[in-house]
Amino acid sequence: MDEPKYFSLLKPPKGTMSHLVMAFSGWPDANESATWSLRCFLKKLSTKKMAELDPEEFFDFGHVRPLINLNEEGVRDLRWPSNDLFYHDTNELSQRFIFLLATEPSLKWRTYCDTILDLVMKSGVHTVIHLGALVDAIPHTRPVRITGSATDPETAKALANLEIYPSNYQGPSSISSAMMERCSIKGLRFIALWGHGPHYLQAGPNLKVTHGLVQAVCQLLDIRLNLKDLSAAAITFDEEIRKSLEQDSHLTAYVEKLEKRYDDAATAVAGIPDGEEMVREVEEFLKDQRDNENQGLGNQ
Repeated sequence: MDEPKYFSLLKPPKGTMSHLVMAFSGWPDANESATWSLRCFLKKLSTKKMAELDPEEFFDFGHVRPLINLNEEGVRDLRWPSNDLFYHDTNELSQRFIFLLATEPSLKWRTYCDTILDLVMKSGVHTVIHLGALVDAIPHTRPVRITGSATDPETAKALANLEIYPSNYQGPSSISSAMMERCSIKGLRFIALWGHGPHYLQAGPNLKVTHGLVQAVCQLLDIRLNLKDLSAAAITFDEEIRKSLEQDSHLTAYVEKLEKRYDDAATAVAGIPDGEEMVREVEEFLKDQRDNENQGLGNQ
């Protein structure tokens, strides 16, 4: 395989690959749940680094800043936004994956997508799966909500069989939509899976959402992984949230309100709420929180 433009090719796969699975830090990675999901696959599958993307062409470093760290010798080390490709090879063609763990680019989205897709298509990739995470006006006490879509009817039906349905979101988009457009142009199948996390939880990663995304990918692609440790971590995460909520009666009341709305809509097709409705919910929650804080100050 020739050295591709913008990439440093480290160890290209010898066999034919089937799927590209990707996640981006930044806007489409609420509470780091999506990128942690992809890291789970990198950890549990035998993967090798395939290539590294030079970020110079695709990032506004005033917006996505490089990080300076001190290494073990105390020397300063500059880390640029990373965009790394890994691959998992096996005897089963359907289980040969390329993984992209990346940072959402600032510039030239179409060129960025084409650069990645042209490289993985040389290895035979025919399906692209994006893992994303967002915040939603939903309670943490209910099963993780996963929404998703596919550009072909067969996969859309497979998602519906897993009770994964498209969302009704309209508005500002992420690199996921740009990837979908470029995949359609190039004749690739595209699948997007989004894990929904409660907007009132700021801690990251949300391991419950991470577990939900990993489980959804495994079910869709028939990947056989032992997820007992991730399931246990999600249960521990839930328990920590429960203990924290016990100290906040106002937040507990708000969660109960979300639970009622969630349960009332349980028979409806899954999807994120209407955008204006969600904004109203969040604004009302934040207003109540400010009012409670001001009352507390007035009592001091």
